[in-house]
Amino acid sequence: FVINTHGTLLAYKNFNMGFLSKVPYYVYDLITSKKIVKKADMVIAATGQEYKEALEFGVKKERLRTIPVGINIKDYEPVKKDSSMLNLLFVGRISRNRNLGPIIKAMGILKNEKIKLTIVGGEAKSSETSKTGYVDELKHLSKGLNINFTGPKYGKELINYYKKADIFVYTSFYENFGQTMLEAGAAGLPIIATKTGIANDIVKDNKTGFIVGPDNPKEIAEYIKELSDKNKRTMFGKRIRQIVKKNFDWNSIIERYIKVYDSIR
Repeated sequence: FVINTHGTLLAYKNFNMGFLSKVPYYVYDLITSKKIVKKADMVIAATGQEYKEALEFGVKKERLRTIPVGINIKDYEPVKKDSSMLNLLFVGRISRNRNLGPIIKAMGILKNEKIKLTIVGGEAKSSETSKTGYVDELKHLSKGLNINFTGPKYGKELINYYKKADIFVYTSFYENFGQTMLEAGAAGLPIIATKTGIANDIVKDNKTGFIVGPDNPKEIAEYIKELSDKNKRTMFGKRIRQIVKKNFDWNSIIERYIKVYDSIR
């Protein structure tokens, strides 16, 4: 019996919501006594961050492994891009926890530059108690700026957005993993992100991208301008794609899962 946690243990502690909204999670853990996790032969965390959360939750070290989500990197082979416009990209379900405000404010700082931001994703809620209308608020904040909201995209259409982009931006308050950052890395995009989820493993500051605070539009704008240098973007992109290829290709991930199951059967 193997459990993949996928952010279900302690992620709620980091959600951008009040204490009362978190109470149901605490109550659920209290009522269930965390029995399901205690029954598991092995628990799989996707990142080092999630591994620490699992230990805090009460999972024993000997029954805990870290295996990330994989990716088919060949699907994200970089292509030649239009150099007349610097294309920024965000991909993800749009919730208040994703904290897109600072990115849009950074666009305001850079409004006289040839820069476009594409936001791919539909509105989602962190919990049933989350306030709705976040996308409308972001669109209002984006007025007069070169920002495009596409709604959700999937499959090859989504991959094409990665291939056309130059820089990936992601300022979420919290991620247990952050699959779209991995996809961006596979596409060879430098990443500007907060220190959360898989960013801890693939965003090497000033080598494959930049780590920023959760509410610093000026800093984000400065890093975007720094990455307007095509040679620097190319160098960062090659490095991050190599990290993803080495550590997150599905073939190697599957081998790690086989070892886990062989060890407990």
